[in-house]
Amino acid sequence: VTCLIWPTDGPIVFGLREGKVRAANIKTNKSQTLYQTDSYVVSLVPNLRGTGFLAGHADGAVVRFYVADDPNAVQQGKVINHPVPPYAMAWTNNSILIAGCDKRIVVYNRNGKLMQTFDHSKDPTESEFTTMVCSPSGQTVLLGSYDRMRAYEYSSARDSWDEKGTKEFSNLYS
Repeated sequence: VTCLIWPTDGPIVFGLREGKVRAANIKTNKSQTLYQTDSYVVSLVPNLRGTGFLAGHADGAVVRFYVADDPNAVQQGKVINHPVPPYAMAWTNNSILIAGCDKRIVVYNRNGKLMQTFDHSKDPTESEFTTMVCSPSGQTVLLGSYDRMRAYEYSSARDSWDEKGTKEFSNLYS
């Protein structure tokens, strides 16, 4: 098992090294394969309603899958082919944010169209991005890297994301 989540309205979902994404039913103590690829699962992130998830694979593929009924559901399947493994992801109401080892945060719309990029690759003090979490409202995300967290906030007036600041944590990574 390489990553796991427990969406609000669904089973425990976990990714495997061999590229399978499986669902575990805790009442029956059984699991089933939801889908399978040939690429290591590097990340899983639920949507805000807890009805679906995005799975990131080592080859850059991002797959959307639903585990419960959702009136706002959009098409399942491969949504994005990101240039690096998507280790850090967030799925908000209107955006998918992805970051990884290239030190860039890329914002896609819900259909996988590139909308915005924050490039920190020229910053010699920045390290690869390893984790991201979305606030319950979907308006703010926190992004973690070596000894640093970055906050981004959604502006509905401009329909874009803004960096709201960074916080350094000495020896956090160790």
